[in-house]
Amino acid sequence: MPFYDDSTQNMITDHILGLRVDRAPSVTPQHGGVDDVIYFNIYAGNILMTLLVGEVTTVMAAGANSVDIYHTPTVGAAAAIAAATSIASYAEGDIFTITGLLTDTMLPAVTAGASHSMTYGGVILTPGAITFNATAGTTGNWKWSLWYFPLEEGAYVEAA
Repeated sequence: MPFYDDSTQNMITDHILGLRVDRAPSVTPQHGGVDDVIYFNIYAGNILMTLLVGEVTTVMAAGANSVDIYHTPTVGAAAAIAAATSIASYAEGDIFTITGLLTDTMLPAVTAGASHSMTYGGVILTPGAITFNATAGTTGNWKWSLWYFPLEEGAYVEAA
């Protein structure tokens, strides 16, 4: 089996999934359904999000807490990217992602390191923010990465 150095692996991934933006590990949203927490900002044009992946970095508490993911555009109304999903009791290393069908819930891992990926062709997003909203506050940390292709010249994504 061939060995690929990091730069080659990154080039292959960028070619297939697009540009990658990583958000630093953080505590899960704690706003109890009151405020959304911005995770990523989209600037200067439309993008095609090809993958959105979260990984638990500190065990999630057992208390009830569901999280929604929204796209809140600069112009227009917010829309769900993933419907409410319970994040209670997940272990370090468990993976979350989305299907790409906007009415589906997140796809949490059954065991650490195993998860489906986006099964649809991606999600087109206009300039604005990708936000996470929690129904309660529980302990636990996670990190998120987003892959995308710009659909307009100058379009880009930054982690919040």
